[in-house]
Formats: sequence, structure tokens, C-alpha cells
Amino acid sequence: MRILVFILFFYFLNLEKVYTQHAVNLEYQRSFENLDVGLKDKMLLSSTSILFDQNFKSLSYAYGFELQESLMGEYGGFYVLGMSADIEYNLFNLPLSLNFNSFLGGGGGSSAPDATGLSYRYAYGLKIERRPFGCFVRKSHYSFPYGDVSGNSYQIGISYLLDSVFNNYQENILLGKQNITFQTSLMKLNPIEAGRLDNVYYAKIFGLQFTSLINKDLGVFVRMNAAVSEKIDGYMGYYTGLSFHKNIANSIKIMFNYMLGSSGGGAVKTGGGFSNVIEGGVVFLYKNKSIVLLYGKNNAFNAPFNVNYVQLDLSQSLISRLGFKKYKTKDDLSYKDIDMRFISAYHHHFSPKGFDYNQREYIDMGLFVCGLTFPLIQNFDLSLSSRWAAVGDYGAYAEALFGIKYLIYNSNNFCLKSPINLIISGGGGVDVGSGFGLSYNLDFEYNITDIYSVNVSIGKMKMIGGSYNPVGCNIGFSRKLDFFID
Repeated sequence: MRILVFILFFYFLNLEKVYTQHAVNLEYQRSFENLDVGLKDKMLLSSTSILFDQNFKSLSYAYGFELQESLMGEYGGFYVLGMSADIEYNLFNLPLSLNFNSFLGGGGGSSAPDATGLSYRYAYGLKIERRPFGCFVRKSHYSFPYGDVSGNSYQIGISYLLDSVFNNYQENILLGKQNITFQTSLMKLNPIEAGRLDNVYYAKIFGLQFTSLINKDLGVFVRMNAAVSEKIDGYMGYYTGLSFHKNIANSIKIMFNYMLGSSGGGAVKTGGGFSNVIEGGVVFLYKNKSIVLLYGKNNAFNAPFNVNYVQLDLSQSLISRLGFKKYKTKDDLSYKDIDMRFISAYHHHFSPKGFDYNQREYIDMGLFVCGLTFPLIQNFDLSLSSRWAAVGDYGAYAEALFGIKYLIYNSNNFCLKSPINLIISGGGGVDVGSGFGLSYNLDFEYNITDIYSVNVSIGKMKMIGGSYNPVGCNIGFSRKLDFFID
């Protein structure tokens, strides 16, 4: 079945080469299914997919990121990230389609028997769609082939489609306002809430949030965050929520956020992981940027985790095709098209000298990589990516990377770049110290076509205060997506 996943995924890529002139939609999927953990335990798994979608008469296909999280059971902090591929065939010109889905990824955590972290799923079923909304039921077959987590149940989900987001060269375009936000917070924990603590502890959390505004006062958002504190190394969270903000003075707003999601890892006692968060604070605006001060409360369902925190947000707003508003004409606005790149790769860490938290010598580790790059200024790109363990013995280990790439050399089909990244990592018993570090690499990129490129990279990472400082290399591909932004 693992081979089937690869065949399906690369079949989609080959099909797309024929139709690269078509506009590309963006589809959001959220689904739920039950997994078996060991002989007796159960887990409710929630999956969020962001897929690049193309439609050709009766056939449509999509591929992109998928993040899976535990919501119920005793495995809060169990996360899996990877690539998902989806194909649909419309039946009888009705709003009904046959739906086939495949997933390949890596992850785990919270003492689940995830082994290397490698996981896959194949599923098939029916989808009812009245665009932009849809719902589906699929028979899912899920497995950690080297571990003891599996599923053979029904997967139920919903979808929402944003039409013609990428490669849209028409004069009429759908526009909306978004905010990209970088977050730092200080979270108060006690020994009841986290197993490694002896007294009250203030943990440092770093996060990234993307918000799309429905109207001038209301927005929907997704948020990911992770600890950069040694005593809860491996703690992560993922949430979906609503944001309300209202002007109270010139350049000042009040803000209230409510979100549902999951968190766990780092011996933090979040039960199955499912939690709700309430926040309130003040927004200070300056042109298309803002500073936000927030006070929040995170409460896990049926678990001791019930914490307060303060948070500082730095936010950048933009206008793009990722919107809910009516169609407008390009001529009505100043605009530019940027070449965003979607990256998928396999990364290999060569084992450094040293020992993990369990006093075992390090062995080689393989990780799946998903990421995006955006042009920043001339010769500089902004890079966001995540790496999740799938080979080795570190199933719960993950890395989030944020940095810049500098263009050293460029020819018609070949370029050489030098990325420098900040890293937040943890889990799997790997000694990453504070959970914060740096990596520096050399990237070789070869353009196969105007759309697709092959990427090879070598480099080294350094975790501050930790023993895990490996040399690594990766190989992957990138897909160019033309995107309108104002």
C-alpha cells in the first residue's frame, strides 16, 4: 500500500504537466477518524489538508499538505505531517463524486507506539459538493507500518474551495484581506500540568498564524505553535478559530479570539489533546502592520492542563486572491504577481556524536519536508518549512524552520542559494536543549520545466544547549505557483 501512495501522488504530478496553463484552486479539508493504539486504546484523529486543486470536466485532482492531530484518547501531542493527494470523478453531472485519497507522512508522540514515525493512509468513498462547500465519507485504511498505530474505519469530513487562487490570468479576480502573524508568548505552568516540573515554570512559546478576513470585523484563522523551553521540549499546538476586532480609536482596536484545536507533548498533561482557547487584547495599527498584546487562557478537556499566558504578535496585512469578497478587476488596483514555490522533499540527518535524553547513541534520521518560499526583495526569498521524522527511531521528533535564502548564482536552468534558518525542534527523546537553534545550508536548484524544479541541499544545524547538531542533506522538488498580491 505504501507503493500505491507513491504511484497515486506522482501520477497527479505527471498529469499536471500537461495542463499547467489551467488556474489552480485552493481546497481546505477537515476530517475525523478513529485509530487503534496497541491492543486496547483508541484515538480520535483530526486531519487538516490544504490542497492545490485542478478541475478538468468530470475529473479533478489535488495535492498538498496534511496535518493530523489527536483530539480524544490519551495521546495529546500526537501529530503527523505529510503529503496528501486527492482525486475525484463526477457521477452523472450530479453534485456527487467518487473520491480517492492517499497520504504519506511522518510523526507521532505522546508515548504512542509510533516507531520510526512513518505513516500512510489510503481511502475511498463519496463526496457531495455544492461549491464552495462539500462533505465526504471515505473508508480509510491507516497504518504506522513499523509501529502499533492503525485504523480501518470511516473518515468523515468537510471541504471548502477557493476558486482560481493560483495561475489565474483573467482580468476579474476574487480578492480578500489576510494577516500573517508571528507570535511569542509566555505560558505559566505548574507540576500538576506538566510532568517534568518541580515548581511553577514560565514556558516560552513561538507561533505562526494565518488569518483571512470575512468582513472588516471578523476573520477565520489557523495557528501553529511550539515550545522553545527546555523543560517542556516537544510541546506543540494546532488550532482553528474566529477573530473579532473593533476600532475604539484612531489606529487602535480591541480583539477577541476563540479557537478549538489540540496541544501536547513535552510531558504536558493535555489528555487526548483537545482544548479550547480564549484571548483578548489590544491592536496597535501602523499602515499595513500591527502590534498586538493579548492575554489568553488555554483549557484542555478532561485533563489537568488549564493555563494562562501573555502574548505579543507582530502582524503584516496583505490583499490577495485568498478572499471571500466579490470579483474585482485588476485595473482597479495596483498589483503584482509573485512566484510562490511549494516544496516537498526528503531530508536525512547523519547521526552526530552524542547521546539523546534516554542515553542512547544517536542514529541516522530521515524526515519528510513540506514548505513554501516567497520572493522577499531582489535575490532574497522568505522560506517557511517543517520536517517530521519518518526513518530512524525518533517518531515524535519534528522541526519548524523559518529563514531567508540568498541567491548566489543564477543561469537559465540552474541556481545556487544559501539559506539561513531559525529552527524550533523537539520530541522523540532528542536532546535539543532549549528547542531553539540555527541551520545554514547550500542549495542547488535545477529547473526541469518552467514549473517544476529539483532541489538538492547540504548543511548543518546547531541546537542551542543541546547535543543534537547533525550534518544533513535533502533532495526534493518544488512547484511554481503564480499568485496575485496587492
